[in-house]
Amino acid sequence: MHPPPKGGRSVGSQTLGEKIRDLRRRLKMTQSDLAGTEFTKSFISQVEKGQTSPSLRSLQIIAARLNQPVSYFLDEPDPMTPQSQELLSAIETANHLHASGFLSDAIPAYQRALSLAAPTDHVTKGNLSFRLGHIYLKLLQYEKAIDAFRSAAEEYQKTTIDEFYVRTLNNLGTAHYYLRQYHEARRWFEEALSHLDRLAVPNAQLRLLIFTNLGNVLSKLSLYDEAIEVVEKALALSKSEGDYYKYGELCQIAGVVYDAIGDDEEALRHTERAVSFYEAVGNRALRLASSINKAIHLRKLGRLSEAKQVALAVIDEAREADLVQERARALAELGAVLALEGDHQGALMRVKEALRLAPVHPDLPEWTALVAACAKHTALPPDLLQRLDKLAERWEGDARGKAELHSSLGELHRLAGSTEKANEHLSKSVEYFRKV
Repeated sequence: MHPPPKGGRSVGSQTLGEKIRDLRRRLKMTQSDLAGTEFTKSFISQVEKGQTSPSLRSLQIIAARLNQPVSYFLDEPDPMTPQSQELLSAIETANHLHASGFLSDAIPAYQRALSLAAPTDHVTKGNLSFRLGHIYLKLLQYEKAIDAFRSAAEEYQKTTIDEFYVRTLNNLGTAHYYLRQYHEARRWFEEALSHLDRLAVPNAQLRLLIFTNLGNVLSKLSLYDEAIEVVEKALALSKSEGDYYKYGELCQIAGVVYDAIGDDEEALRHTERAVSFYEAVGNRALRLASSINKAIHLRKLGRLSEAKQVALAVIDEAREADLVQERARALAELGAVLALEGDHQGALMRVKEALRLAPVHPDLPEWTALVAACAKHTALPPDLLQRLDKLAERWEGDARGKAELHSSLGELHRLAGSTEKANEHLSKSVEYFRKV
């Protein structure tokens, strides 16, 4: 009898690699899906062909993704019971629906698979809850995502798959972030980092992901010194590891934080790095988003001609690429530059066009403040104030943003001579500021 090929430990009548390949295919996963961020597609291919052997830790990760215990790949397995066959079939169906984009249909499929999993099969239950959480995030059902990720965390705590537990904590933070529950988000990101430090094998990419998320949420909490410390650590780690997984986003966050503390030169320097990075990796949308931030920093530095040039270039390219949000932001930024140049009617025209493209954009408070500044020098276009009033009712930003939005609307109504409406908005502004 010939020995199995290198890395091809025999598992019953199949090698380890064959077992991994067959399960992966049954679960409708590609080699890239199985590789995730920890491995390369090439590594998975070599394992499946028996050309290399995974370490025990690598096998733990692969086994968890395939919803099997490590022993399933190392020991002679018992014949699959009808119940386990039914479970595997249910997981296949759920994964297929998930991968095909039928997210609403995938939810009951995953829930059925969960009902079939044995009470002590913590890996499978954790994985299924984790995937449910991801679907809820995509569907913007953040409360349900939190419930699913909490369930996943409880299951992973009963296993030795520490890295999946850390990823779940990070996703809990992400769900709270989207709900603008920034203090809760911070708690989960910091807990994820704490557990990450206990992993037997460091994972620089996962650390970069959590650092990026934590830096972002600290900036939302106006804890700028802490945000800068976290982001600079992440940038140093990125450089030392040669891993630029989150480099562009980190540079963007650094730009936002330095802008918030008034260091416009540093803000511009980091933002230009983000633009260059996204240019290098070919991410047009993020390059344009970073370019708009660059225009903002140039404007604040008084370099109006350069800021206008950048904004105009983004408007043209975003129109060509049908990137509506980026085009709206660039139009509003061009309006801000024109206002500083004294062209207040031109500024209002650009803001009005931005509102047409993206009526409830996250930057609505800043755009309304620009309208209020222009209204001190020129008449507003017909119906613009009424439109802003209606948009303020629909805008779902945080308390600080709502406070600033109603403050600007109060000023606009005061300038329009409507004292009652002005006082109404100013009262709302004070109410929201007290919540900050």
